[in-house]
Amino acid sequence: MQFKIFHLSLLLILGATLISCNDSKSTNKITVLEGATLIIGDGSAPIENSVVFIENGKISKVGRLGEIKYPRNAEILNLKNRWLLPGFMDLHFHINDIEQQETLSTLLQFGITTFRNTAATPEFGIELRDKIANGQIVGPRMFTTGELIDVTGGFWSNSPSAVGVETEEEIKLEVRRQAKMGVDFIKLYAHLEPELIKAGIEEARRVGVRTIGHLGKTSWADAAAMGINTVTHSGTAAPTWELVPPENQTRFKDFFAPHQKPEFDHTLFGPWRQLVDLEGPEMATLISSLVENRVEVNPTLVIVEVMFWGDDLDLLEEYKPDYAPTALATKWREGVHPYTASWPQESLEEAKKVFQINQEIVRRMHDAGILITTGTDFPLPWITPGVALHREMLLLTKAGISTMDVITIATRNGAEALGILDEVGTIEIGKQADLVILSASPIEDIRNTEKIEKVFLGGNLVYSTKGGDQKEEKIK
Repeated sequence: MQFKIFHLSLLLILGATLISCNDSKSTNKITVLEGATLIIGDGSAPIENSVVFIENGKISKVGRLGEIKYPRNAEILNLKNRWLLPGFMDLHFHINDIEQQETLSTLLQFGITTFRNTAATPEFGIELRDKIANGQIVGPRMFTTGELIDVTGGFWSNSPSAVGVETEEEIKLEVRRQAKMGVDFIKLYAHLEPELIKAGIEEARRVGVRTIGHLGKTSWADAAAMGINTVTHSGTAAPTWELVPPENQTRFKDFFAPHQKPEFDHTLFGPWRQLVDLEGPEMATLISSLVENRVEVNPTLVIVEVMFWGDDLDLLEEYKPDYAPTALATKWREGVHPYTASWPQESLEEAKKVFQINQEIVRRMHDAGILITTGTDFPLPWITPGVALHREMLLLTKAGISTMDVITIATRNGAEALGILDEVGTIEIGKQADLVILSASPIEDIRNTEKIEKVFLGGNLVYSTKGGDQKEEKIK
């Protein structure tokens, strides 16, 4: 009950903040953030003793202390010994019903100012997106798909957030239906064979909508060549099976999808690990196709970690389930992770070794210049909203990506993938003031991205704490 009350009070505070900020715009209020170490979000060197002006919801000036004069009516916020970053982005998230709307305030609390909803009925997803955009509901900037499109009888066929097709004409009709309703992306799912994926991509491109692929039967390399915009879940059937020699690929077509296939063979981790060659032609083909076709990769390492360490209830607590909706947190604490609960210890140990390879694949993709973004896949088991996004950043650093690059991945790269880099994603003049203030350096330790003191969304102060310890402070 305490958690529910917290969410309600925060939403009320957020709503009041929006009203007061909108009123202030008529007086041309200027907020000056001074003294912080500024991380622009584009990978450039941090700026110490920075000055950032917020005016009419946007960043109007950026510089250093002593270089910019302040107007008399400016409200000055002293951020000495603080770090100022762009808002974070979770580009794989699910809100499918009214009950899950409470997660919006949690996302803001953890500095997430933009998210992509990746499978919902168009009626719900579009309505929620538009209500956020016009201020009826307070939440991060939102993009949405419609229902995921899979073959008839696919794993999610009974879900209201999925629709089945059987022919190329059917998938084209479904793409047109969702596009007409106003979705931002079309989501193509795991059991679609290449000819259906191609038809879906081509139709989406024709009607001006981008495509996301949670792929299985179709390889990432082939989908990239077909023109897909985004591929997600680096630890699912594709791309793992396409990284072994062609004569072995059929054996692994359902590999890494234990939650979608009850008869999943958990003894395959060892054989796959022996066959995969990251220096081989299969890896080269995959990376080349993703680079040449400028495809976004949203790896969601967190969902693989929680499965493979699903017998470790201490890991669950690291995901801070109390920040999840109460019903989910209660269910998660009933036992080990449900997707791998029946696996013997030997399979779990092999899976952990495979996870290291999975991280290495993502690092190599990043090093090759592929556009990597952050995402989490809430509400899968143990994936706590907000918390999981920061865990994803940690796993990316453990994969060997620098903290500065991970910050870019979680900010600028997301904006580029969504096509809004001219609006958000970095701290530059003219962009929306989506900002996060930290009490400790994320460059020294990426875990410090959770030490959030304040969050601005479009120039509005929507979250504030005392001391950066996630305790709520009333926003005046």
